[in-house]
This record gives sequence, structure tokens and C-alpha cells, in this order.
Amino acid sequence: MKLKINVIDLDGTLIPYDSFRKYVYHFLFNRSAVIPIAILILLRVTRSIGLCTFKKHVMGISRKVPFYSQNLVEFSDHVLRELDQNILLQIKRHTDDKTINVLCSASPEDYVSLIASKLNWQFIASKLDQQSSEFLHMHGANKLSAIQKKYPAGVYVYNFAISDSESDAGLIDKFQYKILKK
Repeated sequence: MKLKINVIDLDGTLIPYDSFRKYVYHFLFNRSAVIPIAILILLRVTRSIGLCTFKKHVMGISRKVPFYSQNLVEFSDHVLRELDQNILLQIKRHTDDKTINVLCSASPEDYVSLIASKLNWQFIASKLDQQSSEFLHMHGANKLSAIQKKYPAGVYVYNFAISDSESDAGLIDKFQYKILKK
């Protein structure tokens, strides 16, 4: 029997807000990051830079903050306390011992990985390679491509998917059971 996968979006689905925004504010108030992140926010608000560029640079700056790992653990614990229990029940109804739950998010892998680990799930998230500075924004078509690459349809059954974003419609449509929250 093939393993099944469930794909769960984080922001606006499993939690009722944009976790990246909270991540930005969390590091904005760190003395070593306040000026560069404030400048990036200004550039983003004035549309001088796009969302991908903004995320890439915020992640790069945040990673240089003293005690970054400790900050991430605190941040991910905060997010975990705010998981939507009704969504978790829906996921549980579609999960058995042959199911892999995958937290799939445009938010940074730095904390998405911690959240997924504490849920005993796998994850796919936006990532920034520190050496090459390459940034992969896990949004829309990139989510679908990453799922299909890591969990090919011939090997896995696409069981259940849930998201709040229209940009995930192409991904959601591949699953037997699906919820696109409005």
C-alpha cells in the first residue's frame, strides 16, 4: 500500500495570521537588527523591493542576531500555542499510520522546520542558502513543484490538503480531499 500525504498550509490556515510578519517584528526589536530591518520595511512598503527580496534579506539579517537559534525556539513555541484546534482535528481525521503530514509554507524554513518537528510532521518552506544567497520562495507554483518532486504521485497518494490561499489552488486540486478556506 502506498503512503498517503496530507499537505497543510501554515499562515492563515493552521494559524490565524501571517507568521512571517510576526517573525519580522520579533527581530525588528533586536538592537542589532532594528535599523536594517526598518530600512527593508520602508523599501517594501514603498514597493521598491518585492516580497521575495524582502524575505531573503530579513532572513539574512535575522540569522546574524545573537542567540538566533534560541529566539527561533521561543518564536516557534509561541506559534505552536496558537494552532487552530479545529484544523488539527480535520487533519487528524485524514491521518492514519500510513500518512505523512507535510507542513508546506512560504514562511522561512528556519522556524517552519521547528514547528513541523514538534508536530512530528515533515515540511517544505522558503529557504535561503547562506553560502550562495540563493532564495527559494515556497509560494504558489513552487509549492506544487516541491511537493511533486519530493512526493511523486506514482509513489504517494495525494490524500488531503488544506490552505487559505488562492495561490495554492493548483496544489490543492491534486488531492482527493481538499479545503480551500475563504
